[in-house]
Amino acid sequence: MGMGDPYVPADHLSPSSIVEKYILDGGDNVIKFANGNNVSLSLALESQTRDRDSARIHTTTISDYKGDVRALRGRFLAVQGDLIAFRFFNENTGDVIRIINRVSRNRRLIKGFSKAPVDLRFATHLPLLAVVDGESNLHVYSVAADCQDVETYMTIMNWPGGTSDSTPRVVWCPYVAENPSDPSDIVNMVALFKKNTVYVVNLSILKERGSRVTYEEALAVEEAILSVEVEEEVTAVCISPDSTAVAIARADGVVSFYVMNSNESELKFAHTWNPQMNRPIVELFFLDGARQKNQEQFWRHCLVVAEGGRRLALFECEDWRCLGRVRFESSVEIATFSVHVDPQARYAHILDIDGSNVFCVELEYADHPRFAGITQVTFSHPIVAVVPYEVDTEEKHDSSVDYSLDDEFDGDRNRNEVLAHYIAIGHRSLLQLDVHLELAEQHKPLSDAMPALKTGGEAEGDERGNEGPSDLLTVAPPAAANSTTPIDYEKLMEQLREMSDKIEQLSVRVERADSERRSAATNEHILSQLQCFKEEFSLREDRLLANVSDLIETNHRETINVVRNALNENSVAVENSIQANHKLSADAVSHRVTERLRESLTTMVVPAIERICAQLFKQLNDNFRHGLDQYLQQMRALQTATLAAVAATATPAPSLSVGADRQALAHMIKTNQIPLAFETALNQGDQTALEFVCNNVDPDEIFRYPGTLSQPVLLSLLQQLSLRLDSDTDLKFRYMEHIVDVLQPHDDDIGVMVPKVIEGLMQSLTEFYNLTANPQLKRQARVLNQLVRNLRKI
Repeated sequence: MGMGDPYVPADHLSPSSIVEKYILDGGDNVIKFANGNNVSLSLALESQTRDRDSARIHTTTISDYKGDVRALRGRFLAVQGDLIAFRFFNENTGDVIRIINRVSRNRRLIKGFSKAPVDLRFATHLPLLAVVDGESNLHVYSVAADCQDVETYMTIMNWPGGTSDSTPRVVWCPYVAENPSDPSDIVNMVALFKKNTVYVVNLSILKERGSRVTYEEALAVEEAILSVEVEEEVTAVCISPDSTAVAIARADGVVSFYVMNSNESELKFAHTWNPQMNRPIVELFFLDGARQKNQEQFWRHCLVVAEGGRRLALFECEDWRCLGRVRFESSVEIATFSVHVDPQARYAHILDIDGSNVFCVELEYADHPRFAGITQVTFSHPIVAVVPYEVDTEEKHDSSVDYSLDDEFDGDRNRNEVLAHYIAIGHRSLLQLDVHLELAEQHKPLSDAMPALKTGGEAEGDERGNEGPSDLLTVAPPAAANSTTPIDYEKLMEQLREMSDKIEQLSVRVERADSERRSAATNEHILSQLQCFKEEFSLREDRLLANVSDLIETNHRETINVVRNALNENSVAVENSIQANHKLSADAVSHRVTERLRESLTTMVVPAIERICAQLFKQLNDNFRHGLDQYLQQMRALQTATLAAVAATATPAPSLSVGADRQALAHMIKTNQIPLAFETALNQGDQTALEFVCNNVDPDEIFRYPGTLSQPVLLSLLQQLSLRLDSDTDLKFRYMEHIVDVLQPHDDDIGVMVPKVIEGLMQSLTEFYNLTANPQLKRQARVLNQLVRNLRKI
């Protein structure tokens, strides 16, 4: 890395007019700017391929991932303390976000997005992760410090213009509490912007309404969402640490400032500032360190980034005075740079993805910040994203990477270094980078370093030399012998000897530093080779597994084909053999079967048929006799029923008095001889006697136990009750319902008389239905008639 001479115009020697030109040639030495007001950095073309990373880097692999991040649009890496969130695409899971704790290696996976995420960022004051997907839906997650749990803090869906082609972006408010000791003084605020619209969302207010709302529901909450629409496309947004103002950078290079007023749904315009970058502003950083909690004033200085990260400018925010500019130049077209500022605002970290470089521009603070120097950190492997999460500003006496290989370690160099920590993403790994950066020393003013500027008119024979250590140590000899005393000359010689000793010591230190650097480079080369071996072994393992899988699949298919062909051949041979054997044995088997069949018919079938015939004739005779007996019994039952019907129509000649009949029936009922009482009343043919028994016997009780009354008694009782329905109608209907329910029309004893009795009962019910005026009895008669019809169909 070389340092060029500052360009000083002949007609102006003001430091602000000095154009400092330097060349970045891939070396890892720090370039210290003379004043940092106007710096031009030229990127040299490297002639050789890099075989190792810079000696300043110590690389640790945090995790490997299977996916691709190179094709993703938008930001895909965010860091907050020990928490790391990065998104990638995997063919099996789609677009996912992995959160991992850098120390404990605990990890969580967020997936299931309806649209692919396009931006993600951590808050600076709390472990809250904001994610925006392609439809502008805002998802905020609360992450535990040890990454043991991830919860949904807030989701806002259905934003206006969610399907537009522009990529939405999100930024957090780096909130600093007015009273740090008050735990309730917390404001969680984000800004979502796309195209020419900016939405400022107060998540602390919306959280009281739940964890999932739509944009319309959130807009109805007072002071929850403030918005503004500008004329040009928005390129960058910053919220002040006290959550009262918003700075919006536009594509025309102008920055507009807005303030947040209570009870208003829109941001209120304050003023406009033009940094005169002549190009769209891509990033805007206000150099208020998020970890400095006792600042007297916010937004004192800002860093403006333009032209794809290749132009940087420092401004003082009181009167917007430019404090310094840095620009990167190249003879070939260079890609867009990614610019980050660490939380302490000590460096501007610029990632050159195509060139595999990180440029660390130091910001030195006195009365105002200035560009103090730049260090080029080179990589031999691709780096697609990098985020600084901490810069150790204390003096480092025990570096995590020991560059010394002997006991006489140079402590001066260690005290002049800081340790910058990064999280980076390679093509397959998540990395932690610890980079040792040398502080750029404060240069003295030009008037102190060079007491007199020699011009062509001062001395005719003087030549203008190049600036360097030899020039600074050059002392002009005395002009005349009597111009200086011998004592002064001796003192001067003594000072020269002391300076010569210091130069020798400096040379020794330089040699020792070179030796240490070579040793460290050797160690780094070994680590790099081991890392390459690891990646190569991983790739070879994947290829070996793929080859083994292909070989197994091929052998499997070939084995199946061989077995299938063998089975087909064997089945054909077996089938042919069976057919041949069957044809040979068919005739012999047929002859033997015929002989055996004839013998079986003669010895077994014919005697069996004779025995079966004898048994059939015997069974037929027995069935005929049994049927004849049943027929005679039915005739006798028919005769008995006919006699009972005739007796019912005639007036019986009473052998005893009516009172004696009632007493006998009551005694039977009292002694639980209910079947006998019913048979006696039916045999007497007296309707009043039958009604007496029915009135003294509960039909529900007698029919509770089936078989209490025989089928002939039930049929005769049904017939007698149907003869006169004009008295005790309800009681008779109850008896009829129970009788119809238990009557068996196909019983051998009553089967012949059932149709005649049913026909008479239906006729009586029809006549009663037509004559009676009681609706209740009509309904019972109709229901009973339907039951009798069903009995008739059985």
